[in-house]
Amino acid sequence: MSEQEVPLHSNITVKYKQKEWTLLATNYRLLLVNAANEKRLLFYTSVQKVQRSKQDMERAVLKFVLRPGAHTGPDEIGGDKAIVEFTHSDVTTRQQECTKVYEAVLEGIAKRTQATSQPAAAEPKPTVVQIDHEYHQFLSERLLTHYKQALLNPERRDAAAAKGIS
Repeated sequence: MSEQEVPLHSNITVKYKQKEWTLLATNYRLLLVNAANEKRLLFYTSVQKVQRSKQDMERAVLKFVLRPGAHTGPDEIGGDKAIVEFTHSDVTTRQQECTKVYEAVLEGIAKRTQATSQPAAAEPKPTVVQIDHEYHQFLSERLLTHYKQALLNPERRDAAAAKGIS
C-alpha cells in the first residue's frame, strides 16, 4: 500500500537549508517537499526527536530532526534540524495548529514504535507438525507399549500384525 501525501495546512512554512518547503503528512511520518520536488523525511521514531519547549509552543514553532535523503532512502539518522513555523495571523489559531501537529506526531511515534516493537508473525507450520509435544509423546509411548506387548505375547503379536503394527 503506497503512502498518501496530504498537505497539513497552507499556513505552515518550513525553514530548512535556505529553501521554502511544504509540510506533508503520510502514514506515521511527515515529509518536507520543496519546489524542485526534493523530499526530506522528518525523522521521529522517539519523542526526543520533536523538541517542544513552552517558549516554542507560544511562538507556534516545532523543531524536528531530519532523516537525510529522499523519503525512500536509507534509514540513517540525520543531524539536520528543520524549524516548522506556523504563520497564521491569529495567535490562538497558530498555537492550536502547532499543538495539533505535535499531537499527530506523537501519535505517529506511538504507532511506529508499536509497529516496530511487535515481532513479525512466524510462518504457519504444516498441520502435520502442529502436534502438541505431550500428545506426540503420549502417542509414541502408546505405540511403543503396543509394540513391546506384541513381541512378548504371541496372541497380541498376531492382533498387532492384523492392525498393521509389526
